Amino acid sequence: MKKTLLILTTLLCVSFLYAQNPIQEVDTPLPNEDFFTKSELVIEGISLKWVANYDTKGNRNKDEIFRIHAVSVLKVFKGDQSLVGDIVYITENGGVLGAENWNDEKYDIEYYTPYIFQKNEVSCTVTRFEPQIFFLVTSDITDIKDSKYSPFKKYKHFTKYTNDFYGYIFTNKMYVCGNFIGGLNDLLFLSREEFYNYIKKFEGFTVPEPVSINEKQPEKK
Repeated sequence: MKKTLLILTTLLCVSFLYAQNPIQEVDTPLPNEDFFTKSELVIEGISLKWVANYDTKGNRNKDEIFRIHAVSVLKVFKGDQSLVGDIVYITENGGVLGAENWNDEKYDIEYYTPYIFQKNEVSCTVTRFEPQIFFLVTSDITDIKDSKYSPFKKYKHFTKYTNDFYGYIFTNKMYVCGNFIGGLNDLLFLSREEFYNYIKKFEGFTVPEPVSINEKQPEKK
């Protein structure tokens, strides 16, 4: 009995600590350079919506449920330049079956400050529907049969790390807020020029022309 009470007390303490500090560490992150050297496609894009949700085996097992995420491409830093202005489809684990039938206004639009900005005292809030930089490879995940999205090429994230909207320190993408760009494993650039100078050292990247210094930029506290 005493042992059971001790276990319950320990679990309650752990739950309390997580409630007080929602930032969680996930698996040991990969070096930032791996995202740039090993990704097939690196784009800046805007999330549109999840266009399809499906169960690969019909067992309603969360590990077998996937969604297809449509992203509008603004810039291609690495990969097929003809994708600029097009839509790419990213297959991700998770989602709710039937969610693709929801109306757009039912999607929660919440503003939050990514951990990378919090840590560096950058006053900058984003939503999941604003520009982000995605690191992608060709998807090997089972596709939906007889779907209108079947003919389109699918990608998946270079790693499975989730975004820190849910409180994770390491992410599989970078957030764009004005000229600030930050994410991955504690990687932060305070201007577009800094970011572009960084990607110049990697093979296969297309570096855009520098942005105007007059472009509005969020304030740093």
